[in-house]
Amino acid sequence: MSSWWRDFFRLAGWFPGLTIAAVALCCAAAVLEGIGLAALIPALDVSIAGGERPAGPWAWWLPSDRSSWALLGVVAFVTLAGAASIARFSAEAVLLRLRTEIEHRAREIMGHALLKSAWPTFVTLKLGDISKAQVAEGMQMGAGTQVFVQALGALVASLAYLTVALSISVRLTLYTVAFGLVGAAMYVLVGRWARRHADELSNILSSIGERVSEIFFGLKFIRSTGLVPEAERQANSLYESWRRSFFVSQLYAIGTRQSFELMGLAFIAVFLGFTLRGGAGGVPAALVFLGVFYRLAPRLLAVQDGFFQARTFHSWVVSWDQRRTLAEAAVEPPGGTRPPRLEHRLEFKDVSYKFPGASSYALADISLAVPVGEAIGLIGASGSGKSTLLDLITGLLAPSNGSILLDGVALSDVDLLKWRRRIGLVQQDTPMIHGTVLENIAWGDASPDLTLARDCAEKAGALAFVEALPAGFETVIGERGGRLSGGQRQRLALARALYRRPELLILDEPTSALDSESEAAVRAALEGIKGTCTMLIVAHRLDTVKFCDRIVALDAGRVVDAGAWSQLAARPDSVLSRMLAVQQTL
Repeated sequence: MSSWWRDFFRLAGWFPGLTIAAVALCCAAAVLEGIGLAALIPALDVSIAGGERPAGPWAWWLPSDRSSWALLGVVAFVTLAGAASIARFSAEAVLLRLRTEIEHRAREIMGHALLKSAWPTFVTLKLGDISKAQVAEGMQMGAGTQVFVQALGALVASLAYLTVALSISVRLTLYTVAFGLVGAAMYVLVGRWARRHADELSNILSSIGERVSEIFFGLKFIRSTGLVPEAERQANSLYESWRRSFFVSQLYAIGTRQSFELMGLAFIAVFLGFTLRGGAGGVPAALVFLGVFYRLAPRLLAVQDGFFQARTFHSWVVSWDQRRTLAEAAVEPPGGTRPPRLEHRLEFKDVSYKFPGASSYALADISLAVPVGEAIGLIGASGSGKSTLLDLITGLLAPSNGSILLDGVALSDVDLLKWRRRIGLVQQDTPMIHGTVLENIAWGDASPDLTLARDCAEKAGALAFVEALPAGFETVIGERGGRLSGGQRQRLALARALYRRPELLILDEPTSALDSESEAAVRAALEGIKGTCTMLIVAHRLDTVKFCDRIVALDAGRVVDAGAWSQLAARPDSVLSRMLAVQQTL
């Protein structure tokens, strides 16, 4: 069995009950309708012949009263056709349910795999690929499975119709099978061409997602520097590629369908000629057989069209599978089960870390103890290992050598989720959601506490500007906090970190992109909360960490200086003194 059949059977197997029900209902509809059509034969025999009650396999149910024969045939046909219509409606409803369930399951599986993937692997993924995996691929997989199962149902229904047709005329049924085989050959040939275009469409969509993200997330830069025409040209080039490939892929489907319909008309013409020459076993049987063919032909068309479409959808399944496999193969280690405790100190003990594929260590032989409640400022040139050290503390990275200890317990033995919930984090570019101020401060809290949010905003130096907003804490701040200044976003990010009541507060370059006034406001807020929790602050703007209890300087992944600000500033050879000298000349 080819890979695309196997993959769609696997997806349908996620919900076997729905799949079996859909196929069974399609078959039931065909059987009911076919029997209804066959029931017309005796009545037509009587009506056309105008004679006595006919003999034959279809006449056993007819009454002796000839005037009721035709009426009973019509009643049987209408009743069974109505039941068939209900069965078809039920089949469509089940197929729709199957599609939505598969979309939902695919997104759940992919979201779980991406969210749990190891950080070094996750950061290698493109934003466009992630967006496609979470949005487009699930939708296309659901649609592909729907048409695949629909085609299976049509195939089973076709077999049911063929059974009815056999009871009417073996010879005509064989002609019909030949007609179906020709259509299948056409499907196989055209399907190969369509598959190539489907692969191309999947790749183009990934590029479109990535480019759209780049353009609209960087729109301020693009518009401010007059690069809108260039951005439009780049985007329009991708849109044009999608238009061409999509048009060609759909043209294959339309052309195949129309060819199949023309073949059907040719078959009917031949059939009618055959009937007029008396070769169909009687006019009534021929007329009913023609009705059966008219119902069978769309099913045969649905079989080839459904499988054709399924093949075009298969590239999305392959793309989804590859990304899921990559994410699950690099899943983050589960960590330990011990509850985290940080009552005395956080300690690095001979910690080293090397990124996968790197030739040298990003951190080497780090030994550092941080007593609870102390504020530590981490300084050093770009690439010295500061952010890597923070990622080790949060468990995004695991030490290549050595260990990180919480009150003497290795972080690898601790429940990472519970540990991370005790951490407050402020990044250089902290994410903001398109929601209210309250929702942003209480992000993750299903029932935001306004009183707590106000208290945290006040501690973060954000309360004054929040209350000055049009709707205060209910003001919607826009996508990525677009209605706020950089300093306001950072103070809101600090309020969010404090809302968690953190035991450890991590700030990674919280003021590097701020003006002097905003930097002073953030620094004042940090000084105000000093001592309420343990703090680790990475900064290039040295004034940000001047209030810290200790300054730790890194160089080439090693701790080269550690001490109070006054001690290190007094030493002309210290990293702090050299960095101060450089900043004073700027």
